[in-house]
Amino acid sequence: MGDHIVEYGRIFYYKDGILRTNPGSTCIVKVGETAETGHKIFEGFYVCFHALRKAFFGGTRRCIGLDGCFLKGVCRGQLLVVYRDGNNQMLPIAWAVVEVENKFTWAWFFTLVKNDLDLREGHELTLITDMQKIWTGNCSGRFITTC
Repeated sequence: MGDHIVEYGRIFYYKDGILRTNPGSTCIVKVGETAETGHKIFEGFYVCFHALRKAFFGGTRRCIGLDGCFLKGVCRGQLLVVYRDGNNQMLPIAWAVVEVENKFTWAWFFTLVKNDLDLREGHELTLITDMQKIWTGNCSGRFITTC
């Protein structure tokens, strides 16, 4: 296994490689700064490949699911995924790696998804999630939550 600190230092090269080899895709690196030293710290990495976005628009069902899972190992965090499941098929339309799963990281992630998929106000869209509360604010629309 490589040095994870060195690999995180290359994250902007990975972003550039994704955008260069997958024209029309979206890849965003979110970084913050430490208060004490001003060093950059990783906050999030978002990917939406153009081919998967096109596949989302290729069908007629406007049904997507959201899910998150823990990343284990040296680099802990959360993987957030939006997938299409309109025909019992999983199509990972977009995903992000974030430090923690909370209201702010989900809002950041879903705002990017909303822009990439041109969801506007979410009309005629079914959103399936295991979250206990219905989205409000920037993620408006008609949403269904399941447990």
